[in-house]
Amino acid sequence: MRSQSTTSSVDPESESLAITYFNNEDPSTDAAGGGEVRMWEEATFLAQEGHNVTLVCGRSDPNLPPVRRDEGVTVRTIKTVPDWLARFESAYFYLSRSLFALFSLVYLLDGGIKETDIAIDNLTPHPSLAGLIAPILGIPATAIVHEFHDQTALRKYNPIIGLIQLIAQNSLRIGIYDAVVVPNEVTKQELKDFGVRSPVTVIPNGIHLDEYATNPVYSDDLKYDFVAISRLVHRKGIDRLLDSFAEVVTKCPDATLAIAGKGPKRDQYIEKCQLLNIEDNVEFLGYVEESTKAGLLKQSDVFVSPSRQEGFGIVVLEALAAGIPVVANDLPIFRSWIPSSSVEFVDADCSSSFASSLSRIYDDETKQAQLSLRGQKVAKNYSWDKVAIKSESVYKKLVKEESDRYKY
Repeated sequence: MRSQSTTSSVDPESESLAITYFNNEDPSTDAAGGGEVRMWEEATFLAQEGHNVTLVCGRSDPNLPPVRRDEGVTVRTIKTVPDWLARFESAYFYLSRSLFALFSLVYLLDGGIKETDIAIDNLTPHPSLAGLIAPILGIPATAIVHEFHDQTALRKYNPIIGLIQLIAQNSLRIGIYDAVVVPNEVTKQELKDFGVRSPVTVIPNGIHLDEYATNPVYSDDLKYDFVAISRLVHRKGIDRLLDSFAEVVTKCPDATLAIAGKGPKRDQYIEKCQLLNIEDNVEFLGYVEESTKAGLLKQSDVFVSPSRQEGFGIVVLEALAAGIPVVANDLPIFRSWIPSSSVEFVDADCSSSFASSLSRIYDDETKQAQLSLRGQKVAKNYSWDKVAIKSESVYKKLVKEESDRYKY
């Protein structure tokens, strides 16, 4: 931590902190996921509370400026790959994120955080090197860890991403971070069992409840029998949803499925629909704005989450708040915060079982109504304000401890 000759940059009596977040991807891009959403909601809230907040992230879109101000946050994007590589979507998607740690080192060593009170590494999953450099400068470092990864990460992700996941997790075990924040008790226990000795605090994710709890009238163009909202990557399980939905279509030829989201697997999934003869039943909507997403959820009949792995499942929470019945893969992460009576849990590895659940919920209006009411009740417990307030408390405690360490 700080050497004895180093003076803390924070006034212990001051309520305002200089906070720097690190994330491999700019949260403004279409490909940003739940981890980026959580970080951004927290960062903008803290900026509105008067803290000096900076986000250092990979330039995951070549059109992004090096520096900008957005909702009170100073966003600095670091270029990690040449712009021309953007013509090759998959290569740009993975390399721009995977190389972030290396290029973040240049920013860190060039004095980028010398005026920072606390550094926060958002592991989604690629870390920066802030956890290594910040302690040398006497700056407390926190990691936001969205999920635990074991050796199965090498199968759920491509090998490079899976390896990065495991390296990042081992960095937690050797104790380079002063504190760790996770969204659920399951991940906390998994990290503790893995040997993480840093204090681990559970702060669940949230949503903007008012955006999903209201009942505006939306266009019928957004109405589908089934809807999934997801990045189009392997771990989100859209491939197996398509297998199950094909079985649904054999019994209900007019059934419709909307898939909202972008990702490198899009063309592969479109080809799969053609092979399954369901291309006329499935519509790929691409990225949808928040307002459109709310309408899509409230107008459609059943929300589906076939994900192989999740850290929390923000979009599932959004669906619960919107009052749409949810059929989800039976993940321990989901069960850690969703009562089994509020969601239809089923093993998505078994396409026939998953298909049967989709059909059963779709045909049972009484069950739909029950899931809708129970889901909305669950969702009322989660908001971004609560997330930010709890996170602020953790960060202030760490900074105070650092300041007290060298007070005398």
